[in-house]
Amino acid sequence: MKKSPKGFFYQKSKLTNRLQPKDNNYQGKLYVLINGGSFSASSVISANLQNINRGIFLGEETGGAFNSTVAGTLPVLTLPYSKLKFRVGMMEIGVVKKSAIKGRGVMPQVTIISKKEDYQNNWDAELQWILQTEGKI
Repeated sequence: MKKSPKGFFYQKSKLTNRLQPKDNNYQGKLYVLINGGSFSASSVISANLQNINRGIFLGEETGGAFNSTVAGTLPVLTLPYSKLKFRVGMMEIGVVKKSAIKGRGVMPQVTIISKKEDYQNNWDAELQWILQTEGKI
């Protein structure tokens, strides 16, 4: 563990180094479905995929931030008087290339906003868009 000039503690893990893809990795079209329920690890992987132009992003802005998420070790803390217990992430997990826009999530290239009726009628607007785009319907 090291202390940064700004007073933050950090450590590099084994996973900090860039991993090389396997020879048989998927090279086809990739559609990434995102919305306000996409946060934590899904937001970080979406941001990293968008950074390398890997995929077409559809849906709505992610609930998690583009630049990082708080995760890692999640100890249970107890407030001294109320005895309320809660968990809080102790590590910031960041993306390889940060966005200059702060406080926003990963933005879709194709905005598709599902309505309550879509869910009630088992209508998957994102899937329908993909099938139509691919000429499957």
